[in-house]
Amino acid sequence: MKASLAIRLSFFVAMALSACSVGPEYERPALQENKAWGERGAAALAPSRVIEMDWWTGFGDPYLDKLVKEAISGSFDLKILLGRIQEAGATIKGARAGLMPTLDLSTGMEFKRSDQVRDMRTGRFKTGDEQQATGQGSLSWEMDMWGKKRREYAATKAEYEASQADYRAGYLKLVSELAQAYFQIRQIDEQSDLTDKFYKEHQQIATIYQNQYAEGLIPEWKVLRQEAEVKRLKQEVLELERVRKRLEHRIAILLGRPPGDLKVPSADLRGNLKPVKVPVGLPSDLLSRRPDIVAAEYRLIKATHNVGAAEAARLPSFGLTGKGSLASETLKGLLTGTWALSIAPAVTMPLFDGGSRKADVAAKEARAQVTQEVYRKTVMTAFEEVENALVNLESRQKQKAVLQEKLDGLKQIRSQTTAKFELGLISQLEVLDIERELYASEKSLLEMHRYLLDDTVALFKAVGGGWGKVTVR
Repeated sequence: MKASLAIRLSFFVAMALSACSVGPEYERPALQENKAWGERGAAALAPSRVIEMDWWTGFGDPYLDKLVKEAISGSFDLKILLGRIQEAGATIKGARAGLMPTLDLSTGMEFKRSDQVRDMRTGRFKTGDEQQATGQGSLSWEMDMWGKKRREYAATKAEYEASQADYRAGYLKLVSELAQAYFQIRQIDEQSDLTDKFYKEHQQIATIYQNQYAEGLIPEWKVLRQEAEVKRLKQEVLELERVRKRLEHRIAILLGRPPGDLKVPSADLRGNLKPVKVPVGLPSDLLSRRPDIVAAEYRLIKATHNVGAAEAARLPSFGLTGKGSLASETLKGLLTGTWALSIAPAVTMPLFDGGSRKADVAAKEARAQVTQEVYRKTVMTAFEEVENALVNLESRQKQKAVLQEKLDGLKQIRSQTTAKFELGLISQLEVLDIERELYASEKSLLEMHRYLLDDTVALFKAVGGGWGKVTVR
């Protein structure tokens, strides 16, 4: 009996050790290479040299660094993504446990009462009590002959890796959104100073016009025109204040604070934030660090393993089942009491299921195909975003130079126009026109500086940026 049991166990263990996997193996999809970056100039730079982990410090603003640090620790989005990592990690443990046998054990006491117990000395019947301690155990083990459980375990590991990549993508998105909102506030601060300056100058002109009109020196329409300009500038000041408050609310939420709890101190954009110099060329392998690409590939790996697991589910399953029992008059005597043990192989043959398993394989294959196209699209979108960011940076640097030349020319014209007006050679209307154009050019140049900062952030984000270590608590 013992020899027969040993032979059976040896047979099934040998079968388990020689188990094979069914279904497709993962291969990274072929993608068309992007050579456009190289046309802008070769760059023999490693990704770590181009993109530092704390790349935002390159803008040289300590207050921005402080906000980013607080956002990373307080962001609700990052906490949600961290929770998903923990959930995926727990799922891995469950999948790993599925590879092992399961063993259950239960113990108890059984009490019986009988009214027909004969006393051996007197020969009379009397009431008697009996008790018995019992122990029962069961063993089950599904041998992974076709790799179904190994596939399921590999799929859960791939989802765990994808969830970590999701966290890094959320980290990068958070820093990018925060930086760009902060740039807008700094632009508003500098533009508010500029608008306030022109507003006060036009108020003074309006006062002069009102006095001249009272003396009958100028017609009323000139006064009304100047007052309209003053009101337009006042409305612009109020609008800038409104937008700034909303941006403060947005940043507060990114930090994990309630709206209205954050007051960003005023400071100039160009005086506090410097553009980060981007290398002439960028190595295309930078995209291998993009979190969304990493997550898309791991989910494709997961989908491939799910196909294999579904195909394995259509095949027979082999396992071992065992039952054991112990009995004694006391719990203490269980180990020396009467015991029985049986272990037997088990085979489950799927005969008819209405085609559900076949349909499940087809569904998993379709899902894998969709996931593959999602991966391809993610990579192509990444190339597009990098190209757009590079084009924007190159174009706006040129536009900024043109705007600066235009502004310098307008300042010379204003100086000449003011001199002519003081000599009475031209009207005040010509002076106002040049002032208005000068003001618009100042705003455009300021806006272009902010666009350059935004585009730099967009480029960091497009190539994968930097992120901190994922810590699962």
